[in-house]
Amino acid sequence: MTLTAGERDTLNAMDDHGLAEMWLTYADGEDRARDGRKYVEYLFFGRMTEREADAIASPGVEITLTHPYDVDANALMVLGEHLESEQLAAAYTAPEQVWTAPKWNMTVLNSYRKLGKEIRTVIDDAKQWQPAKVRVKRKAVKP
Repeated sequence: MTLTAGERDTLNAMDDHGLAEMWLTYADGEDRARDGRKYVEYLFFGRMTEREADAIASPGVEITLTHPYDVDANALMVLGEHLESEQLAAAYTAPEQVWTAPKWNMTVLNSYRKLGKEIRTVIDDAKQWQPAKVRVKRKAVKP
């Protein structure tokens, strides 16, 4: 089941706080509520994109825009020329005898971006960005 045009118009007219409350209302439902939740997330995505924001403040809901990416592991091999062996070892997991893809720890590598333009360029060029996604979840209730 999908939302009616009137329901979409009502949601479009709401402010961020009202939309967050509606998302909470829809969060526990099924079918029609799922459509409403997805539409609210779509509206949040549009608003954050328009504002060039990565989050919307709301008391009961955490609303963020994530920017996922894949990494070209082979492109990062050049970092061996720029990093100390200990730094490289902290970020890189070599493939094992049983075939596994090589892995890079991007949390560690991103901390190396400040070490120079060449390193920053290699790391940034290896990122294969995916479309941004809205992440909405209930905030943890503090006792």
